[in-house]
Amino acid sequence: MKKVLSAALALGMLVGVASTASASYDKFEIRGYYEVEGVYESNTNMGTSDATVDGVNLGLGNVDTDNNSAWLMHQFRLYPTLTVNDKIKMVAEIRLLDDTVWGGNDNNDGNNYNTATGGQGNPSNPDNVRGVDINKLYMTYASPVGTFAMGRIPFGSYGTSKFNDSAGRTDGIKWSTNFLAAPMKMTLIYAKQNEQDAYTDQTVDFDLDWYSIHLDYKQDNVAAGARLVYRDDQDSAGDDFQNWMIQAYAKLTSDNFWIETEISHTFGDHTYDVGGDLDQDEWALILHGGTSFGKLKTSLVYWWISGDDDGIGDAEDSAWGDAGNDWQPLMIVTGEETGMLNNKERTSDIWGVAAATGVHMIGATFDYPVSDKMSVNSVIGTGWLDQEEAIANDLEDHMGWEIDLGMKYMLLDNLTYSLNFGYFDAGDALTDENNGADASEGEVLMIRHKLNMTF
Repeated sequence: MKKVLSAALALGMLVGVASTASASYDKFEIRGYYEVEGVYESNTNMGTSDATVDGVNLGLGNVDTDNNSAWLMHQFRLYPTLTVNDKIKMVAEIRLLDDTVWGGNDNNDGNNYNTATGGQGNPSNPDNVRGVDINKLYMTYASPVGTFAMGRIPFGSYGTSKFNDSAGRTDGIKWSTNFLAAPMKMTLIYAKQNEQDAYTDQTVDFDLDWYSIHLDYKQDNVAAGARLVYRDDQDSAGDDFQNWMIQAYAKLTSDNFWIETEISHTFGDHTYDVGGDLDQDEWALILHGGTSFGKLKTSLVYWWISGDDDGIGDAEDSAWGDAGNDWQPLMIVTGEETGMLNNKERTSDIWGVAAATGVHMIGATFDYPVSDKMSVNSVIGTGWLDQEEAIANDLEDHMGWEIDLGMKYMLLDNLTYSLNFGYFDAGDALTDENNGADASEGEVLMIRHKLNMTF
């Protein structure tokens, strides 16, 4: 399988380009996966004309419906690496039919699940068709002063876990310097998020640029680091956004115990051409630790995202928002399908309330290998809105409880089937205590099964 894919895809993508240029290369490698996934959700209202309930419907917005949704989707990802010589490499990530819903992958009817616009697709937007996406494509050069990566580079992910990460890509330059002696490392990044000068008649700089410096330490059982990010954004409406972000992480491991933490703080000013200014003062924190009892692996986690100190909808302050698009320990509460505390694909009313007030969450995970081929797992979690902010906005504070049960079975060395069940019982912060809807709408069931082939 690997040889067939390499021969068919490499010819037209990377190796073909190199051959045309009459370039020689040392090695070409490709890895990736194909995945088919089915999802069922109860108590949802996605795809309706009511824009206030794009995700799970728990009666918010005084909408009392009980719709169920089910769909199949698939994705195919390739990770080719072309080693030109001992100094230069070309690296790519190619996505084919990325998270594409069956029946909506090529007819542009707006049924695609994962779209460029988020949520259900817009029939008039051709970007909703998920075809071939060169998600990343960059060159690395091992120079005398460090390693450079330039092109469409990985961007956004930082730390030891996926908390706060919205890992993606950007066009830019990453310089991993060799100025510091190991185990210290310093990295500089310039990222061009938006360019206006090259193809518009704008006479003012309306670009969006990021600049960051990273200091990291990694040796034996200790990993730690911090980065400072500056974001400079001016848009065509005359608004000026300039803010800073400080992030730090640390992880300690031993024979059967580990603990990690990440903390992030964003601050700065948003000056609007029309209207009031926005002060940015946002925090996010996680504490995560785990251990083993024989074959049983377990962990405990606490995380917090700050809300709007001046209340929901206040124009003078801002909230952190979600806990990271890639942080999905709970299938429903943090899953991208619902939009509750993850707005990767869509945003529900629940996300707006929780993000504005601030959220505390705790959870526990369990994983046990039944045999060499099969393992079972479970997650249980609960959360609450920031009590002071909830009271100030006439809200109850309990988010509710979720429990997930799952199993994974290895059919072949590179073929795995998984089945997961999730149940969420919403607390009074999200049900009839606040909006008069039927409290029975506060229960959500999710079933997900997946077949994954790696190569």
